[in-house]
Amino acid sequence: MSEWRVEEGRGERPFALPAPFQRAAQVGGQYYEHRRQIMLARQLGLTKTYNLFHDPACEDADIQRLRELHAETDRVILACYGCEDGDLRHDFYPNDRGQLRYTVSPEARRELLQRLLEMNVKLAEGK
Repeated sequence: MSEWRVEEGRGERPFALPAPFQRAAQVGGQYYEHRRQIMLARQLGLTKTYNLFHDPACEDADIQRLRELHAETDRVILACYGCEDGDLRHDFYPNDRGQLRYTVSPEARRELLQRLLEMNVKLAEGK
């Protein structure tokens, strides 16, 4: 994948994105392409693909790899925010409607939301 750059505009020079953002773009591209290949090979749309993704009984190698890439995407996005110290503990957890979803643990979710709130407060205060 080629390097992503911010284009020139209003007399500004282009610049390379910081390394965490480059990594996020790379992993995001891998995720998108792998999901696309699953959908083509299985002749499925997004809904049916994600039904497999969230089904703990589905242990197919392509779906397992999609879950791995999903977890990696979460980690690299957190790195963009400077948060690399947490264990997200991806697994199958019930959502608010009682449906099982492959996602971060409820504890990790609360911690992430707390960190985002703190970041927003700092931004609002101009710190």
